[in-house]
Amino acid sequence: MFPSDTGAGSGSGMIQEVEWQKENANAVTLIGNLGREPEMKYLEDGKVIANVSIAVSRGRNAAPHWFDLDFWNDEARQVESLVKGQQIQVTGRLTQNTWKDKMTGQTREKVRVVVSSVALVTSNAMGG
Repeated sequence: MFPSDTGAGSGSGMIQEVEWQKENANAVTLIGNLGREPEMKYLEDGKVIANVSIAVSRGRNAAPHWFDLDFWNDEARQVESLVKGQQIQVTGRLTQNTWKDKMTGQTREKVRVVVSSVALVTSNAMGG
């Protein structure tokens, strides 16, 4: 363990050491509410893509953070019937898209989450 400069974490002032694992090098888990129904795309080769955004909030009075999600194939088919406002948990990896804006010529960037698993969030007495 190494001393923590911020004191964040378990409160002991130490940062835990972990073994490097490929699947954890770029991993994210989010819980949020759908901002709209999934937009479905069916490709000629049989692949299915769903795009949606979720609002992730850290509390009732905090402004949400919005994240764009990409679902492929089986995961896309799973979310096809979801509706705006529904609360889900997603696990996936971050990807950064870069393009040149045709009107301004400026380079633009957008970070998205490519989802590998999705689950419906149920209410409980503690959290909602």
